[in-house]
Amino acid sequence: MRFVVLLFLCIGVSAYAQHKFHFTKFNGLPSNTVYQLTQANSGEIWATTDLGLSIFNGSEFSNLTVHDGLNSNENFEVIYHKEYAFLLGANGTISKLRQNGEVVKESKLNQLKAKHFISELIFLDEQKRVVSSFGDGIFVETQDGWKHLTKADGLLDNYVSHIWEWDGFVYAISKKGITKIDEQNKTYIVHIFDEMIHFARVFKGDKFILFTGSKSLFKFDQNEGLVFIKSSEHIVEHINTNLQEIKGEFVTTTYRNSIWFDLENDSLIINKRIDLNSPTTSVLIDHEENIWYSTLSAGLFLFTQPELEMVFEEEAVYCL
Repeated sequence: MRFVVLLFLCIGVSAYAQHKFHFTKFNGLPSNTVYQLTQANSGEIWATTDLGLSIFNGSEFSNLTVHDGLNSNENFEVIYHKEYAFLLGANGTISKLRQNGEVVKESKLNQLKAKHFISELIFLDEQKRVVSSFGDGIFVETQDGWKHLTKADGLLDNYVSHIWEWDGFVYAISKKGITKIDEQNKTYIVHIFDEMIHFARVFKGDKFILFTGSKSLFKFDQNEGLVFIKSSEHIVEHINTNLQEIKGEFVTTTYRNSIWFDLENDSLIINKRIDLNSPTTSVLIDHEENIWYSTLSAGLFLFTQPELEMVFEEEAVYCL
């Protein structure tokens, strides 16, 4: 097993003063609580917050709330599909927008009756969407509305944190394990966890998924089944909201930083940590190769390409 030595190097703020940008509710955001950053095809940066959606056009923010047609002010995630964007609401609703920020009212989405927050939305085809809720199970789109699947229909429990599609089956991770659902909405138990997972953070690759357990990371694919990732227990207890892949590295956000790592022979190898001293929720490298961070209490941080190149040159811990 190979370990990377972490150098605790804190680069002074003065070295970044000419390049670092900090956005808060005092200069455009509706709130300092930001859950996710994404970039639309048009290049605009979308930030979901607890007080509305904020869209940055390169010079200023425009903010959308329920007064502009959203179904919820608090949205945890944006899902893009073709020319549309879908906001996954904390109140069990989904808002549909065009990628220019125009709200689209869709009666089918307004029929969705979830009581708890929406955790995922996937598209099986143009006529069938599947929605998961952390507390309400799964909703499968039908011609007449939504088919609601719960523990009574074969799910291990109703607390579904992620869904994805493989080979015509919808797979679901919930507190107690992994279930798959066929085209007739019949459920099959795939794996029961040794201990319950509160809310799995998931990265989906082409042939596997990587997700957080209660104390470690796991990899799951159809051939190998569930694989424990060695050395991952050192970071999982601190993971906050996100697990993603950027520039060939895995990235996870924690209660004070982002950790960039690789997997080698089912072992986790930490490459670098970038410390913001604030609960970090997502990382985005935009079309111009700038790096963005969202946080739960300090808004957004933007570092332009010179800092990004400096940070990626070494394997270190950076306190920004």
